[in-house]
Amino acid sequence: MMYDAYLSSAKVLSDADLKMLHQIGQRADRYLMQILQYIQTTTINQMDEDMTRICWYLCKSNPTTYANETFPRVKWPIIDGLLRVFTSEFEILGPSGITDYRFYPYTLSYATNLHSSLPLIDGSTLLHCIAHVVPPFANYISTLTMITVIAGCDPKALRSDGKSALDLAVQFGNNELVVEILKMYDILGFDQIDLPHLMSEAVRRHHHDVMYAIYKYVPLHTENMPASRSILLQACAPSKLTRMMSRGKAYITDGQRVLANLEYCGGPDVLMARNPFIIEAAKLAVMGGNADILSYNNWTILRKLPKDSLYEIIEMTIDLGECNLLQKVLGLSNLDHLSALRLLKRAIHNPSNTNLRTAEIILESHPISDEEFVVDLVEAGSAALDLVSKIARRNPHILSLRFGDQGQPLLQHSIISRNLDMAIMLSNHGTSVNITNSQGNTPLHTAIECGNNACIEWLTNLNGAVNIEYLNNSGLTPLLFAVRTGNLSAARSLLERGANVHAVTYEGFTALHLAYWRYCQRTVQKLRGTVADLVAQMEERIARGVLGETLKLLKENRADESAEEYTLGLAPRSYFSWLLETMNTQ
Repeated sequence: MMYDAYLSSAKVLSDADLKMLHQIGQRADRYLMQILQYIQTTTINQMDEDMTRICWYLCKSNPTTYANETFPRVKWPIIDGLLRVFTSEFEILGPSGITDYRFYPYTLSYATNLHSSLPLIDGSTLLHCIAHVVPPFANYISTLTMITVIAGCDPKALRSDGKSALDLAVQFGNNELVVEILKMYDILGFDQIDLPHLMSEAVRRHHHDVMYAIYKYVPLHTENMPASRSILLQACAPSKLTRMMSRGKAYITDGQRVLANLEYCGGPDVLMARNPFIIEAAKLAVMGGNADILSYNNWTILRKLPKDSLYEIIEMTIDLGECNLLQKVLGLSNLDHLSALRLLKRAIHNPSNTNLRTAEIILESHPISDEEFVVDLVEAGSAALDLVSKIARRNPHILSLRFGDQGQPLLQHSIISRNLDMAIMLSNHGTSVNITNSQGNTPLHTAIECGNNACIEWLTNLNGAVNIEYLNNSGLTPLLFAVRTGNLSAARSLLERGANVHAVTYEGFTALHLAYWRYCQRTVQKLRGTVADLVAQMEERIARGVLGETLKLLKENRADESAEEYTLGLAPRSYFSWLLETMNTQ
């Protein structure tokens, strides 16, 4: 039963995928018959709705196979004997169009005897049971229904849950039974029928034939029917999978016929912007994956939507990954450049869009320059590797450009967003591993600043390609930068690879000076009493621990403890004392 759902929603990218789907379909059909056989052997004293749904699915998918092979093998609970007697008579009389109950004496006799033993424990009458039957031939159920009523069954009888045989017939889409009972109600009166509920139920389950029958046989009562404009919501609400399970392989045709009936019964305004429910209906259809409903009459529903509503629909298709629908909706829209760019970035950053196919579809329909979205792609990570690679090959100049307020090249953006695979790919396409941002920070500086240890390890292992002594605009080498930011692991890694422990900034500050400076910066709030004591104490303890480990590391690598900075001429320890004294007096 699930095969059609897989086939309609799965992304078939190769012959192997298609072969796998067909194998799923074969197994699904086999399992379906096994379930049907199991229900037959375990359900004896009551009718089973699952059995009815399975049979309707099989009948809608393959009517001939169902009539000739499946139905003769089905053993219906309670009424199986009646059906076999009736079938033996109907196979002789039915093809000649003979439906008069008087020509079916054996069926009438059997129905009369069976009726006397009912209702069942749940209040089901013989007509309730017949409502579950999926007929193999035309006029089968209508003839049997007339015989059943002649045998004494009341068409208005209710089960203990309040449902009549008509309710069940509408629920299952047993149109012949619906038509036959409505003919009887036309004589008996419609006072006890909840017409709005029946119509809504028929539309919700996409029983277009039942829906049409109700309109046809109760023309004098249409003032009691729900407005066709509001019923549109119920037509669009069921998901594709739900419709497949109830309508079989005919679900697309049935969905289109439901909308045709709505137009026939309610007028063309049903699918126009004048219908206040059309926007919500379109959204429901998108959420349910019902592109086939939206495609009705050359995509009438989408064509009638206001521009802002159509934009919302596009956003929904992106979020849901409905690629085929997105492609069509984009073709119907007239997006300006800014709107297309916003949608593209939404597609790129959508966490469910693992292969960025929706982003590719937008780019195919709207020309957008690489520079406008490449940063978003880089930040998207591994899912965008192929797209960024294509851009780098056709536009290599983009690798040296700076983006954003801080003027970050793409390599730095990949490091900040912690996408090592993207960083490696950009490097392989020719990006310099020493490229700087507007602050003069190399990729190594950037990796140290954001604590990206994976990228630090990658960069420092590039066999001398990375300049580990490069000074940024503040005069900080990567080692000095690591000490200043408190990145102890990065400092240790750099020292192990030969970083100059005696390097100084433009002002003459050594790594020791910067270690003391960091401690004071991290504890200044405590000293000034601007935060709660507990928070300040925790911050001071952490900062003290980092300072201790940093000093130990630098001294082990023979850092010069007597080196004086240029402004005040203070050695590291004296500079530390001066900082503490200065902060205490502020």
